[in-house]
Formats: sequence, C-alpha cells, structure tokens
Amino acid sequence: MSYLRDSESNQAASAHTLSTPVSSDTNQQIWTDEQILATLPLNIRQTYDEIVLVETKLREVCKKLFERKTKPQFQQETLQAFSKLCLAFVGCFYNFFHSSQTPIAPQAIRDLPRKYNMCERFQYGVSISFELLEYVLPCCPLDSQTWDNSDSTYSFFIDVYSQVTMLYEAVPAFRCFWTHILGDLALHCYRARSWSGKERDSLGFWGGKAREWYGEAIRLQPGTDNTYRLLGRVLSKDPLRKMSCYYMARSSISSFELAEDVLMDLNAEYRRYLTPENNLEQKFVLLHAFLDTASLSGIESQKTAFLQEIKKEVEGMGYRFELLGAHMAVCGIASILFHKSELDSQRRARDIAFGILCTLLTICADQPAVGPHIYIWLIFLNSTARWPQGNFEEEGECLFQQLKNLASRLLREDSDEEHITTATSMEALFEDQGNSPLPEEYLIRHWNFTSRFFPEGYFSNHLASKVENPSQTCNLRYIRQRKILILLRSILTKY
Repeated sequence: MSYLRDSESNQAASAHTLSTPVSSDTNQQIWTDEQILATLPLNIRQTYDEIVLVETKLREVCKKLFERKTKPQFQQETLQAFSKLCLAFVGCFYNFFHSSQTPIAPQAIRDLPRKYNMCERFQYGVSISFELLEYVLPCCPLDSQTWDNSDSTYSFFIDVYSQVTMLYEAVPAFRCFWTHILGDLALHCYRARSWSGKERDSLGFWGGKAREWYGEAIRLQPGTDNTYRLLGRVLSKDPLRKMSCYYMARSSISSFELAEDVLMDLNAEYRRYLTPENNLEQKFVLLHAFLDTASLSGIESQKTAFLQEIKKEVEGMGYRFELLGAHMAVCGIASILFHKSELDSQRRARDIAFGILCTLLTICADQPAVGPHIYIWLIFLNSTARWPQGNFEEEGECLFQQLKNLASRLLREDSDEEHITTATSMEALFEDQGNSPLPEEYLIRHWNFTSRFFPEGYFSNHLASKVENPSQTCNLRYIRQRKILILLRSILTKY
C-alpha cells in the first residue's frame, strides 16, 4: 500500500495534511506506509497545536464582537479577514481528522478525536462563527455593500460545506456527526441566500439539502431529539410536519427540554396566520394550536366539523393521505403524552386524537390509505398495558368495539387465510428477511413505547426508507395489513 502526494493540490487546499517534500525532478513522490507512520505522530501534534492557536484566536474575536453594545457592521475587508480565520479553523480540524483516521494509523492515534473531544470543539467553533455572521448581516443597511457581504458569507459557507462533505466521505467513523454539521451548513446557506435576495431558486435547493442531511442524521441516530428540532426549522412551509418534528423531539428517548416552550410559541404563531378555510392539513394543525386557549365548547365544534370533513377528504386524496395520516397519528399520540393529565388540554387532545382514530377505523377496510395512521395507533395501544380499563377507560369501550368490527371485516375479506393462522406473533413478520421496515415505522422507532416492539437490528439490516417520499407498493400494503391483523389479535385477546 502506498500514498501518492501531489505538490500542487497540497499547496492549493492543504487538504490531506500528511505534507511531503517534493523532489527536484518530479512533482510527485511516493511514500510508503512505514514512512507515513514514522511522521504521523509529529504531523498530528503540529496540527493539534495549530488548532489550539486558531481556536483561541477565534473565540477571542467572537467574544469581543458579541460584547459590543451596538451590533458591529462588517466591512468587506473585515468580513474577508474573519472568513479566512474561520476557514483556517476548519482546515486545521480537517487535517487533524483526516490524519488521525488514516487506515494504517494505530488505534491509539485513531482514538485521539474522542479523547480530546474534537467533534464538540469543532461544532462549537463553527456554531459561534455562524451565529456571529447571522448576528451581523441581517442588521446591516440594505445597500450594495450588504449584498456583497452576504455573497462573501455565502461563499464562506460553501467552502466549509465542501470540506465537511469530503470528511463525510473520507472519515466514516464520524459520519453521524458530519450529517449534523452538513445539515447546519445547508441551513446557513439557505439563510444567506434569503438575506441577499439573489438566486431565489437556490433557496429550495438548500432547504432540500438541509432536510436531506437532518433526515439522514435521524436515520443514523433516531433518538437524537435536537435533530428533530432542527429539521422542524426548515419545514416552515409544511406546518403539519413541522409540528410533528417538535412533538417527536419532545417524545424521543432523550427528550428535548425546550420542546414544550417551542411548541407553545409554534402554536401561537399558527393561531395568528392559519384560518379554518385552509386545507385539511392546516385545519388539523390549527385544531391542536388551540388546545391550550380555546374553550371546551369551541374545541368541540371545531372537532366535529373536522371529523365530518376528514372522511370526504380521505376519499378524494387516496394514497396521498398515507404520509399525511402517519404524521397525524404521531401528533395525536404525542399531544396526549405531551399535555399534563390534570389539565383540560390533555382531555381535549385525547378527544381529538381518539375521535380521528375512531372515524378512520370505520373506513379502514375500504380506504387502505389510512393504514399507516391505524398501524401507528395499534402499536401504541398494544404497548399500553392497562388499556382500555386504565389509561383510556372512557375511550376504551368505543375503541374496543371499533377494533372488533375492523378485525371481523378484514378477516372476512382476506383471501390469504394461511398467514393468519401461521403468523400468530409479530416476531414472525420481523424474522422474514424479505420484509423491509414500513415507511411509518421510521417515524416512531425512537419512542419509548416502541423500544421493545421492534427487534434489535430491524432497521440497520435494511436500507433506510425515505419517509418524506415513501414508495407505496402492493407488497408494503400487504405487509402492513398482516401486521395490523396480528396487532388486532394481540389487543383483542388481552381485553
């Protein structure tokens, strides 16, 4: 094995920092593994010393600028100098990660990033730099100088984005961390374009990139509550998914502590600009936004009107309702868990959630598009040991009858009775290697009540399905129906 170094690429980008001397008669020199290992500790030590110097300087500059009583306004030269300092910071970390994670490096060297908390230090340095730029630019006067500054900032974000993208490919050991950083960078590029007012078409591109990277981070580490919060920030034009992301952040295994305050602010925002005349999705969001403010009679009238409309809308939307219904189930369950039991808001949340569930149960056999909504609810109800006699006693009797009717209907119409008698437990379906996870299962795999439902390695053994655009094939609908039948059997035999 050998490494080929090119002098011109080293000089241009300092990218892969095992810098090597260049011979007089050629621009290339081949280094053996032994030579690289001999110089590796010294190179890493020098790189780490550079990180400490640049890191200290960056913190001092940011601290002075943030402590000013008036917000500083960057001139072009100042902005370029600050960008160069930030790029030097990113370049030093790039060199450190790339050098320490060389495949031939011993384990002691490969453990250095974790030993010295390099990921946290890199994220902190990048975050304060970006926060400073966002702190300054939107407050600048709207003249040509501001646009030049914004373009320079955008170019800076692009440079950092390119380097982190290379780290994502070259250093897979920290891939989950890179996805978070790339999502943040894409979000900052989105904001930089919105400041400048130029190239509006790129707004959609960077918004899509941010959603893509945050979605990848969620798939790699589903219990990360902060990622759901960040994903919600780039879904401003999709109020239902935005609310769903914050509810998931609040209900994840490691709950986001500020999600409650964020949800309150989000509901207040929706109450200001959403109207009941909007589409079904926005009506659902508005109904939840008034849980803490509207009177009980007002909520009841809105709920009744919504339940009457949802039946008609599902018939018209067809399979487009599958993803919408899955997010409605997430919000419905999370709203019950989110609001405190002694408050009227939880009673209202339960009335809305169970009202929608009972309405969709009546049309489930005729409208397969409501399958994801029903399936998510059945997983939750199956995991609630005291239902219906305990936690949901008032709703239990109605739901129990609805589930019995649905089970009877599905059993009568199912043409393949063999799987009903053979697959008596959900484990039988999970053990089938040909069955990949359903799109809606990715939405709830991080919740406490599903931690024991899905077997270990169930999601890692398959390619992550894109929940944002699920491919609804006949096979997926067949698998979902089998799982619904088995869950119905489990629930009905318990009670």
